Amino acid sequence: MRIGNMDKHWIWFGITGALVAGCLLLFFPLVGSFHLDSALLVGTAGAFASAWIAARPRARDRDLLPLIIIFYSTAIPLFVRDATLGCLSADGAAFWATIPVFSILFGFSAGRAIRLMGFRKARMMSIAFMLLVAAGGLLLPLLFFPQLYFFNHVFGYWPGAIYDQAVVYPGRMGLYRLMTLTWIAIFWLIPRLAGSDRILKSIFALLLVSLAINYALATRNGLISPESRIQKELGGIHLTEHFALYYSKSDYNTPEIGFLARLHEFHFRELTDTLNVSWPAGKRINSYLYADEWQMQRLTGAKGVSYVPVWQRTPQMHIRKAAIDGTLRHELVHVIAREFGNRLLNASWSIGMVEGLAVALAPASSARLTYDQLVVSNEAFYSREELERLFSFTGFYRESGPVAYAVSGSFTAKLLREYPVEHFRKAYRSSSLQEGYGELLSDAITKWHRHVQGVTVTDDEKRLAESVFAVPSLFDVRCPRKLTRAEKNRDAYRHALANGDTARAVGYLENVLDADPDWDAGWMQWMRLQIETGNPDRVIAMFSANGTAMENATTQDSCTTHDSCTTQDSSATQDSSATQDSSATQGSSATQGSGTNQEHLALSNGRSPDHPMIFVRLADAYVTAGRLDEALEIRRTAINKIDEGQDMGESNASGGIFPSVKPSAQVLTAQTEAAWKLRAVPERWEKLVRILYKQDPSLYAPSDYLMESGDVTLVRAFLSEWFRKNVLPSSGAIPHDMVEIALEDPVDPAFFEVYRNLIYLTSPHVPAAFFEDKLSDRDWRPSRQARLDEALRFAGS
Repeated sequence: MRIGNMDKHWIWFGITGALVAGCLLLFFPLVGSFHLDSALLVGTAGAFASAWIAARPRARDRDLLPLIIIFYSTAIPLFVRDATLGCLSADGAAFWATIPVFSILFGFSAGRAIRLMGFRKARMMSIAFMLLVAAGGLLLPLLFFPQLYFFNHVFGYWPGAIYDQAVVYPGRMGLYRLMTLTWIAIFWLIPRLAGSDRILKSIFALLLVSLAINYALATRNGLISPESRIQKELGGIHLTEHFALYYSKSDYNTPEIGFLARLHEFHFRELTDTLNVSWPAGKRINSYLYADEWQMQRLTGAKGVSYVPVWQRTPQMHIRKAAIDGTLRHELVHVIAREFGNRLLNASWSIGMVEGLAVALAPASSARLTYDQLVVSNEAFYSREELERLFSFTGFYRESGPVAYAVSGSFTAKLLREYPVEHFRKAYRSSSLQEGYGELLSDAITKWHRHVQGVTVTDDEKRLAESVFAVPSLFDVRCPRKLTRAEKNRDAYRHALANGDTARAVGYLENVLDADPDWDAGWMQWMRLQIETGNPDRVIAMFSANGTAMENATTQDSCTTHDSCTTQDSSATQDSSATQDSSATQGSSATQGSGTNQEHLALSNGRSPDHPMIFVRLADAYVTAGRLDEALEIRRTAINKIDEGQDMGESNASGGIFPSVKPSAQVLTAQTEAAWKLRAVPERWEKLVRILYKQDPSLYAPSDYLMESGDVTLVRAFLSEWFRKNVLPSSGAIPHDMVEIALEDPVDPAFFEVYRNLIYLTSPHVPAAFFEDKLSDRDWRPSRQARLDEALRFAGS
């Protein structure tokens, strides 16, 4: 039996080999799943193999079908694995439906055309052509465009940053595969053009015109993203001495851009001085500032990460608005280090040096722990051999992400403190610590060990570090590249909220809570949105319907029904919380309510979260509804529980869909006590809820009741809430009286981020010395001290 030009036994041999290959893929991250990565790999292999087979002298067109069958056999073990684990997705199926088959057709048609045109060494030419298409289609956009996503006729599609878990099938993929199909038709017709058939020649000409039109519209259709397209879509531009800030015009106001321009120049001056870089006169850095992660993903392919394409001719960086505080200085290090990177990459081939330098020179990026503390908490005291491996070409990726960043940053910081920067510049360019430091390297490692061994961490800081290291990477998750329905709803919720569509946001959030009723942070976000949009009664009714309202708390312990007492979101431990209930969602809300059906929520089946901060939010709902006496009763009951030493939140993981940082019992108890302390005086409590749940607080024209009260706690809470909803402390006419009140003694560490943001907000109108007098000689923990020092340097710059 023969299919095409292949014997039956060769076909079965190929299918068997493909099945074995598919089974082997199961042992490797990402490609072991029925999704994009495996489709890309199989499609690429199929394109080259089919080009080679089609270029053989005895090849026949009928060979194409068995080739497709053989390569798709690779997917069978992957499909079975994902079906068994519940990891199958429509997106993965779509990638498998459009990548391998079109890649195989493309390779076969190209090899066939080369064979029929009579070229010598047709098989070698076919492979060379496929290499040219695969490499050229990748390198040309990589070299000339800042995008991280790529379309290619050989491997199909690459979505962007590898760290982004969610990969959905892009609509533009269909258009691109139509272009691939056009190339296939062209290759099929080329050998027949020597004849006199005018119809074929006319069809060939139409195909060429179609291709030309599609390539001309590639930018408009989103197949490529040159800087010109990004600049046009963002719409705003602001020039400084060393920067061109391209920003989303509808999402940044004039004061924010003025503040960011000054912040860019501040970091630039400090970093060029530290690295001893003489920046070329007149050379500007393009800083692309996106509205949010969704806009950034659409234009560049990067959603959850900021990045710097150092290989581009124009120095540039790409950052979304919410990430500016934590990543601007880090990314700018990468840009400035171009000046002493190798000539091909404009950086080092050692990722450990690239990221270690950025971490070392951006110590204020974290408000929780320093990288030295992360090293100590993980006992990552690397030996010389381990450090050299970490700083090798591939060693960075052999370690877990948090450990690799922590160790490389901590060690690099020590190198920069102990030795002239020229040593590191030489090591960076050569990608070799030995080349840069020579005999000094052993001494440097000894000094680093002594340094980190002297770093202290508290038990709570160790727990926080453990939670950082425990976050699984994309390579370790069961269903990589796939979001569950709940995760998709959560992403849609965040997107709707970022766009100010509260009604849709609440609907998506309720879908998430319906799937995961143990997600305590989600309940707190839902409660906040309900109160903000004037629906406190809905909160009360929801928690009362199943006997879980705090009005019955005198007969119920808050942590006896199940293990969901800890928050399921890292925001519960953020330092930016004015009232220690910062687990609410970020961003401002619209004015309309949700209008959703109460029975839709998971609480209707009798399950309810028991996080103590939810009780605080529920009490706020009673106050908002004008039921102050009942709110006070909730407070008295909760305080009694604390005084009696009852566990206010120490628990095991709840097993929810969104496990994340879980504060220890001590931290959670302190947060809860602080929240109830703020609500000790009825008159203040009524004013406090008006502050905490106001949708659009005005910083420059605060409410009369706030300023007339002169209450330092209310002012600090108001400022914290404003900064929560406005991620950039842009300059403006903030009342000086408000600043004075906020800085009154005693300084409260819970409001640290308020103090820091006030420095940025009022600079340069208020001198740095004013804040130094108020905030000096405080026992700030190291990570906070680094952030405060940076803000004070900015104010004095």
